[in-house]
Amino acid sequence: MNNTQEKNVFSRIGLAYLLGALAYYCLVSIGSALISRINPGILVGNASLLFSYAVLLLLGYPLMYLIVKAIPVTEIPKKKLGFGMAVVAWFCAYFLMVVCNLLGLVINAQLGKITGQGLQNPITSVIGDLDLWVQLLIVVVCAPIAEELVFRKMLVDRVYKYGELLAALTSGLMFGLFHGNFQQFVYAFGLGVFFAFIYIRTGKIIYTIVFHMIINFMGTMPMNLFMKGIDIQKVQQYIFTGQIDEYMAYVQEHMTQFAMIGLYGMMMIIVLIVGLVLVIVFAKKFKFQSHEGDLSAKQAWSSLFGNVGMILFAIWWIFNIVLAQFGTSFSDLIYKLFV
Repeated sequence: MNNTQEKNVFSRIGLAYLLGALAYYCLVSIGSALISRINPGILVGNASLLFSYAVLLLLGYPLMYLIVKAIPVTEIPKKKLGFGMAVVAWFCAYFLMVVCNLLGLVINAQLGKITGQGLQNPITSVIGDLDLWVQLLIVVVCAPIAEELVFRKMLVDRVYKYGELLAALTSGLMFGLFHGNFQQFVYAFGLGVFFAFIYIRTGKIIYTIVFHMIINFMGTMPMNLFMKGIDIQKVQQYIFTGQIDEYMAYVQEHMTQFAMIGLYGMMMIIVLIVGLVLVIVFAKKFKFQSHEGDLSAKQAWSSLFGNVGMILFAIWWIFNIVLAQFGTSFSDLIYKLFV
């Protein structure tokens, strides 16, 4: 079976998401440089993130939609998840996120040794410097809504007809790569696949939006409340490089904050245990189904990666991930050209 049509669909999607990202990065970088020339220091902290995210919402994401909207969508059957199963799904999602995050940390630490740059997690330093209201607005409200619409609904609706598993993997892969750094790629990929599964089973994006919001809230608010004044990258560096004496001295200097973090950590351990138990109990329910018209494994692989658009999309984001491992970014490079 010739799958040229499917390749064209994936190529258009890849190019759409690539062009949206390029437009976003270029406008943010050039705009930031020009604004800084007019009023140096204005785009820092809250203002910087608000400006960049506004560009993403008003330019990057809309451009992606304009390019892919011509691709026919498939109506996914609407089903209620039910409160009980919604709770189960959230616990499972949180467990998956933490496991993937730990895996990403371990690999990131090893990559940091190779590059000599140590652990690299750009989002940690950015979020830690934000005011509470900005974190709530961007990280907890706007990002989950926008990302679920763009990387689940807009994307899955257009590739669902080729197979549930292919749609979920495409969603997870593009969502993970779009974060632009390895630390976030691992857990964003895992969550992306799981959220796509929930959306495919229910046809209702509201479930994954709410799950996404709660997970982002739990991942950012404790940092804001407990970790002010704590350099988390330094702590991670001490742990993963075995500098125990330095780590203990740092903990003693910030004893109150670490005590609060410890209490929160105990609560999260309970959540993780519940999540693990529920994953085991409900494992059989989390399976992708086959439908008439699904692509074979070979056709799916060829359609996803055997086209110009997706190849360019992957190359672009892998390039960004490599830059992030060396402590820089494409935006930084462009910004320096105009300052």
